Amino acid sequence: AAQTACALMTGLTTRLGEANRHIQPSTRMYTAVMNAFSKTEDGDNPSAAAEHALNLFREIVELDGDRSSRIHLDETGFFTILRILASAGHVEMATRAREILAYMSHLHAHENRKELQPTTRCLDACIRALLNSQQPGEAAQLLQSLSQKGLATDNSYSVDHFPSKASFRNVSRACRQSRRAELIQAANDLDGTAASIFQYETR
Repeated sequence: AAQTACALMTGLTTRLGEANRHIQPSTRMYTAVMNAFSKTEDGDNPSAAAEHALNLFREIVELDGDRSSRIHLDETGFFTILRILASAGHVEMATRAREILAYMSHLHAHENRKELQPTTRCLDACIRALLNSQQPGEAAQLLQSLSQKGLATDNSYSVDHFPSKASFRNVSRACRQSRRAELIQAANDLDGTAASIFQYETR
């Protein structure tokens, strides 16, 4: 079903001319088709499904740069692709997730795309991609980096743009389960960072 929807989207896009711009696909349509690839059935290849979704996301990125296009990147689209990549459980897809999160951060910080500030769920999805691909050390490093950056810039101490408590717990647990001394130390450091962040939480 997802591949059929993707083919229909491709056919619609390639057949559009100036006279038919009123039926141009929307951002929500692209996101819905990407989301369809996350609903794989038994026997499906999650990495292959993620690759299909990634190709659609690349199309959105390209169209986002076209001023005449009605298709633009939004937080929902970023979260959708990050969640799909996290579900793949593959190192390559985890790498793509990190690149996409970095691109989202770049657009927000340097392109004045205020609506694209990475949200907790986007940060969590990227961290989950690393955990699902058995990379607890990389997940710990990313979590510390995101947290320190947030602590340095968020004077309001809002937790809305930090990774969640659950991410800290999950990464800390994965590091401890590795029984590697350096990762156990990373878990201890994460526990301290979490305490610094969430002591200001009021909700």
